[in-house]
Amino acid sequence: MKNLKNVILGIGLASILIAGCQKEDLNEPILVEKEATQSFLKDTSTSKDDKNRAVVCDNNMTNDGCQFTSGESLDVYQAQYFEPLLDNCYTETLENNCSWMGNYTVKQQFYIYFDACCTSYTIMNSRLNGIKASAQSFAPSNYLIIDYRIFGGVMLNYPYGPKRYTVEVTYRKKICSLSPQPELPAKL
Repeated sequence: MKNLKNVILGIGLASILIAGCQKEDLNEPILVEKEATQSFLKDTSTSKDDKNRAVVCDNNMTNDGCQFTSGESLDVYQAQYFEPLLDNCYTETLENNCSWMGNYTVKQQFYIYFDACCTSYTIMNSRLNGIKASAQSFAPSNYLIIDYRIFGGVMLNYPYGPKRYTVEVTYRKKICSLSPQPELPAKL
């Protein structure tokens, strides 16, 4: 009798996990927390194929060093690629009329969650954009994003998730002149 209860409980929990992944809606927010402050990231993808995915998928997602380019995968498997993708293409460059003010840096941390559901590359790109948008919204005045670190990977509600990662963003202070520096004419 006890074994039967465990089997029924296991089947029930598995169906909840699968149902949670199948009901993933592209308009549902991906929660991002910064200390006691909360903001919400929304996926902007609209592909109907991305809805109602099962937990099992091909795990064939590829990237080009800046974003995901094709495929699908369990989102937790792709978390390891977020940091290099963010560092390669989601940092900010110093404008022409600006320079670094000493070596003043500030670090901010917030959380992202992956739910161990099969996810398409378009949704993962949307999450990358959402992380950058959150990092920009937390930036102190006159600072630019120069580095991302993603660590942790704490499984909440083990073994079904979600899995929480910490995103640490490094900002560096800039100082800018009131007008852009004029371009020097080329020597003849």
